[in-house]
Amino acid sequence: MYNSIAYILADLESQEALAKQYRYRLQQLPEGKLSTSTIKGTAYYYKLIQGKKLYLGKADCEEVKLLQTRAHLSEALKRIEKNCIALHHLLEEYESVEPDIINGKVPKAYQLSQKIDYHFTDWVDPRAWGRAKYDKNTKYPEKLIHRTLKGERVRSKSEVIIADILFLKGVEYHYEENLTLGAETIAPDFKVAVASQRRFRRLEHFGMLSSSKYLEECLWKLRLYFSHKYVPWDDIIFTFEAQDGGIDAQTIGWIIDQFCF
Repeated sequence: MYNSIAYILADLESQEALAKQYRYRLQQLPEGKLSTSTIKGTAYYYKLIQGKKLYLGKADCEEVKLLQTRAHLSEALKRIEKNCIALHHLLEEYESVEPDIINGKVPKAYQLSQKIDYHFTDWVDPRAWGRAKYDKNTKYPEKLIHRTLKGERVRSKSEVIIADILFLKGVEYHYEENLTLGAETIAPDFKVAVASQRRFRRLEHFGMLSSSKYLEECLWKLRLYFSHKYVPWDDIIFTFEAQDGGIDAQTIGWIIDQFCF
């Protein structure tokens, strides 16, 4: 991983959301602390509240379970709050090592030309890569009838939605770039530049799963990927349509947020 800032932000957002849930749950749980004594191998529980010790019963007592839950949530909340403070400090101190940002900070005499900004990073300039020519699938051009915000033509309305989400989020991609796996050449729907990890992922969208013929084609493609050691959600990510043809743009946006930055 070359730039972890996106993951810090995602972790911070996740932990802050979890803290909100825990605080709400704690408001619904009873107050008090537990103590226990063991007699002949059986644990008996007592509730300590306002200096009094009240007998509750064995481990299957509902109030025992609720107080145990309270203790666990309270401890988790302490750790989450500590983590959030640490993550905020890290964000304040974190400095990007993106070549274009470094290039803007050094004196003019040391600034590199845009063309060679990335030559020593074992990576590409994502913006230049996203706009460069590539080996694009040329089959069935008559089916490229939908236009994206980026200005290119794709084959389905679902692909328009995915392409536009990538475009609006600033994620560089190639549409239907040819990929040779063994004796087969296929064109994954999208090849995405994952800038934070200095790598590429493929994104395949599966629609029309109610069609048996289309489903067989999807399964064939999955077997091809897996036989060439493509790891799901690492080398390749997936989006799907519902059986009725519906598409959930919010879920697709979440998948892109998790795996394409």
